[in-house]
Amino acid sequence: MNPRARVVHALPGRLRLRLPERRNEPDYFATLEERLGACPGVTALRTNHRTGSVLIHHDPEHHRDAILRWGAKHGLFTTAGHPAPPPTLRTMAQGGLVRLDRRLLDHSAGTTDSRSLLMVVLLALTLVQAARGQVLGSASTMLWYAFTLIRDEHGPSAAGGD
Repeated sequence: MNPRARVVHALPGRLRLRLPERRNEPDYFATLEERLGACPGVTALRTNHRTGSVLIHHDPEHHRDAILRWGAKHGLFTTAGHPAPPPTLRTMAQGGLVRLDRRLLDHSAGTTDSRSLLMVVLLALTLVQAARGQVLGSASTMLWYAFTLIRDEHGPSAAGGD
C-alpha cells in the first residue's frame, strides 16, 4: 500500500510533503527522489528520510496538483484525504511575479529581473518628485524603497548591518 503524503507547505514553484509512515526509511526516499525527479515540471527534489519530508521545486507553470496526481499514478504515494490547500491570493500573486521575472530575464538576456526594473522605476520617480519640489515626502520615500531593493539584492552585509 502506498504511504499517504500530506502537503504541509506550498508556494508557486515549491511544494513540501510529509510522509510520516515512511520516516527513517532511506531506501524508500532514495527511490522516491529518483522516480519523482522524472515527473514533468519538477526541477529539483530533496528528501529527508529522518523527518519523512520531501521538498519539490517545480516549474510554476505546472500546478502542484499535477505533481501529486503523477506521484499517485506512479505508485509513490497517495494524497487521498489530504487535499492540497487552495492557493491564496498571495501565492497566486507570487506565481505571477515569478513568471514576470522569468520573462524579463529571457527578454533581456539575463540582465534585468523584476527587482532591478522596479529599482530603476523607483529611482526615476524619485527624480520626478524631487523636480516637483516634493523632496521630503514622496521623493524620500521612493528613494528609501529603491535603496532597500539595492540592499536586499546584495545582502545585509553590503548594507553594513543586520
